[in-house]
Order: sequence, then C-alpha cells, then structure tokens
Amino acid sequence: ANILLGGRAEYLVLGNDAPTGVSMSMFLGGTFGQIQVKPPALIAGQPTPYLISGIIGAHAGLNARFRLHRNFGLVLAPEFDLQLPNTLIHIDATLSTEVAF
Repeated sequence: ANILLGGRAEYLVLGNDAPTGVSMSMFLGGTFGQIQVKPPALIAGQPTPYLISGIIGAHAGLNARFRLHRNFGLVLAPEFDLQLPNTLIHIDATLSTEVAF
C-alpha cells in the first residue's frame, strides 16, 4: 500500500463565475492503487492488524462553496468512497477553507 493515484471530474450545478457567493458542484472520480487501514484491536494490548483494500476505487460527492472574497471561501464536501475488489466503504464530510489565485 505505497501509493494511490486518482482523478475526478467536477460539474458545476449551482452558481456561476461570480467572484463571491454560493456555488455547488458534483464530482465523480476513480483511483488506482491500494490503501491500508488499521482497525481497532479486539483485545487490549494486542497488536492491531493492517488490512489492504483496493486496487481500484470509485468516488462520488459534492462541493458546496461559499466565497467570501474572490480568493477565499469555505467548502463543505461530503464524499462516498468505494474500494474494490477487497471492499472498503468510506463516507467522509470535509469542512475546509479554499484559497485560489
């Protein structure tokens, strides 16, 4: 599980080219590579196993942006990830700042 490479396409659903305000976009993506997860130990004091998942992955989600300024905004990005053939499902919601130039 040394590297995970991916790409995504994003489609603007709500908003326009205005430098400030609200916009929303959806994205779909794919990855190639493996990831390594470490589940909690079943018994205290025992080493935790590492599980390897993937060689391919599919990702979908949306980005909700609120631009306070042309170069600065806030982003909420819920995302659903699926790794195959060793199945791993991950749901994530990221709240971040965005700086653009």
